[in-house]
Amino acid sequence: MGGDLNLKKSWHPSLMSNQKKVWEEEHRALEERKKIEQIRKERDEERQLQELQDLQEAAGGKKRQSRVDWMYSGPSSGQTGTTEETEAFLLGKRRVDTLLQGKEKEGLQKAASQDAFVAVQNANTARDTASKIRDDPLLAIKKQEQAAYEAMMSDPVKRRMLLKAAGRDEEPDRERKRREHHHHSSRHRDIDNEGRSRHRSSRDDDQQYGRSRHRRRILFPRSMATVASQIFSIDEQQYLIYPTRVSLKSQLLKHLKTNQSHQDLVAVTAISWDKSVFTKDDLEDVCHRYENSDDVWARGFLSLVILLQPPKMKCLTSSKRILSINNARAKLPAGPLVIQKATGHIFMVAKLMPDTNAAFVSSIVPSTKIKAGFTEYMRSEDVQIPVPSKLYFPENKKKPLNGVRVAVKDSIALKGLRTSFGSKAWLDTYPAERATAPCIQKLVDAGAIVLGQVKTTEFAEGVDACEWIDTVCPFNPRGDGQQEVSSSSSGSAAAMAAYDWLDVAVGTDTGGSIRHPAGVNGCYGQRPTHGRVDLAGVLGATDLFNTVGIFARDVEAFSKVGGYLVDGTSLERRMMPAERKFNLLYPTRAPQTRNPDPHHGGQHRWFPHPEIDQSTWTEAEKQIEQTVVQMEKLFNCRRIPFNINELWRATPVIGQPKSLDEAVGHIYSAVTTSSAFHTGIKEFVAEYKRQNGGMEPAISDIVRARLDHGRTVTPEEISDALQAMQAFREWTENTIFGSYDADSTTILIFPQTCGRPNYRDELPDRSVLFNDTFSIYAFGYLVGCPDYTLPVAEVPYTSKVSGQTEYLPASISLIGRPGTDLELFDVVKYLHQHGALSDLKAGSRMFSDN
Repeated sequence: MGGDLNLKKSWHPSLMSNQKKVWEEEHRALEERKKIEQIRKERDEERQLQELQDLQEAAGGKKRQSRVDWMYSGPSSGQTGTTEETEAFLLGKRRVDTLLQGKEKEGLQKAASQDAFVAVQNANTARDTASKIRDDPLLAIKKQEQAAYEAMMSDPVKRRMLLKAAGRDEEPDRERKRREHHHHSSRHRDIDNEGRSRHRSSRDDDQQYGRSRHRRRILFPRSMATVASQIFSIDEQQYLIYPTRVSLKSQLLKHLKTNQSHQDLVAVTAISWDKSVFTKDDLEDVCHRYENSDDVWARGFLSLVILLQPPKMKCLTSSKRILSINNARAKLPAGPLVIQKATGHIFMVAKLMPDTNAAFVSSIVPSTKIKAGFTEYMRSEDVQIPVPSKLYFPENKKKPLNGVRVAVKDSIALKGLRTSFGSKAWLDTYPAERATAPCIQKLVDAGAIVLGQVKTTEFAEGVDACEWIDTVCPFNPRGDGQQEVSSSSSGSAAAMAAYDWLDVAVGTDTGGSIRHPAGVNGCYGQRPTHGRVDLAGVLGATDLFNTVGIFARDVEAFSKVGGYLVDGTSLERRMMPAERKFNLLYPTRAPQTRNPDPHHGGQHRWFPHPEIDQSTWTEAEKQIEQTVVQMEKLFNCRRIPFNINELWRATPVIGQPKSLDEAVGHIYSAVTTSSAFHTGIKEFVAEYKRQNGGMEPAISDIVRARLDHGRTVTPEEISDALQAMQAFREWTENTIFGSYDADSTTILIFPQTCGRPNYRDELPDRSVLFNDTFSIYAFGYLVGCPDYTLPVAEVPYTSKVSGQTEYLPASISLIGRPGTDLELFDVVKYLHQHGALSDLKAGSRMFSDN
């Protein structure tokens, strides 16, 4: 169906079909009111009976057991009845994960008896099994016996006495040295893998553990025995080196010792080669390929070249700088390596990249002490990020994201690291995470490499750069470098726009925290369908609106990683955009030219009305118009202009105001502030005060004001907000998307950013705490629609900082029906293939050299 939404006949009030629909809605509402009245009547009767029972008990009567008292009775530890705290957990007012993160769990464990522990634990969970193994007294005894035996055998006098008593002579020196070396190596392996052994409870686990150890010698994340303390420099560039537990053969070690260099560490390039001849031209071709595909390798690693050949192949090259080895035994990765001449040990390298835009909280490396965990390499305002070579990660069908470099927002759990949630007080209050959030673990299991944690605003609230209190707000690299970075996924967006060595950044979006930062920082941003991504281990104001998505500069990486995040198992062939029927919804503002959109800091969220002369359009609107025209041509459709406020009034929702602002504008502020206060911040403040002698945590004025507002929101206001939310969701599904064929692809587009300067040092107007008007972001957080931000142009402006012409991003958003995430990625790739979208560059400019 095509045409103007405002002229659709199905919405004309004079038709019988519309009158019938209104009558049915009124009849349904009447039945609903009858049911509500019946429920109220039953509750009044129950309340009267309860009051009568209370009077009888007060007069000395027998106390009657309530039918639901058993739900509130304590566990087998002896607790009876209920407490306010327990009831809060049962009613969902308190989050259970606070017990796992704070010190309350330790208190519960100390208070519980051994019998209660056995009765309460669920033996079917991996955590409980591991706990029982760890606390097994027999296991402790065996460990003590083993320690005593090792101590005794380390004493040469006692060892000789034992051997003599057994009728054996002292071991020969050669055998003794071999045994001591073997014992020493085994002991270090046991220490290194102590955490892992606690969780291996089956034969399959043992086999999987063996395989992971084998891979550990090949891949970068598995190659770190410890966090390297040695820095290696080539051409003034610093590299962090990691041991691979691989040593060269004796003949190669001999060759290294004849090297004229006086340095103990030698830079080496390993090349996978399957031909019988390797010439200088081949070496130059490989160097060009490495330079184009990897940002870590440099020609300084050519002091020695190692050809990694299959067995039964020989290299005919006679150069002294080129050595050929059988990689079936060495298991070396291709790429830049460092060899220690004294020992022959081989190291992988990670290039240390500076955080010039203050986007990172910390840089990290995988931990070998914590299974599948991470270790903090550096945490400071001048943090450096170790970046491994991409050559270490060849294509792998089993790991579709092999080698993808990822930065993670500091509100998402990473095992072994502390999460600050944008607050130093929060960081100091809670211990390190015990598990990685499933959404991140999913990417890691697919081969992604996590490089560090990136900044977020305080408790992921929307604040401006001048309102940060604990650290420096990240810098938006676009334009003159002094523009607002937006929030709350500010670090994720700034890092993605600034650093070409980063492939993907993970952020969260509650009310626009991915979409707007992606727009103003000039990168692709994904807010998935709500509910498609597991939110375990993810902090935010409310899971009712919050979700996890990604930022990217490259369309292929954006589609690949974003698609895997929402559906890593989908192998079905989807219809290509050229085979589909499209409906392109085009929301416009009213036919006026002055102050077209007073909200959102002047950023337009609507297209110009068709009646407005295009000569009055802004430069951004003209450039965005070119993209819309391309989409019409590629999708073989015409845009459908409509005004959403007029559409809401023309299709009334029973029981809701005629004004869209009045109907839904209050929902976000009521739900998010109340939920943030009651399900996390309230407990945090109490715990911080307990640990710090009653001192209040540092919280910025704007965030404290919003939390105070959340404290005063009543249950009735929350109920009204949820009812309004459901009404808007049904209206969107029926009116916006439901008016078209379900087999067609209906896309709502709108201008995301229009390249207007917004300097980071400008003080925001906080005279009004909330902007309780309708936001087009509501399709994402109220309806749960997927919403992707796509940069399409650069807009020139004269910078008050540099005094020169600079350029800022102009972007659009695509919104689809809930569940159409993969279809939208197909659309993005299709637009990219036909030139409507482009891959982006890092730095001040998106499309041209900086």
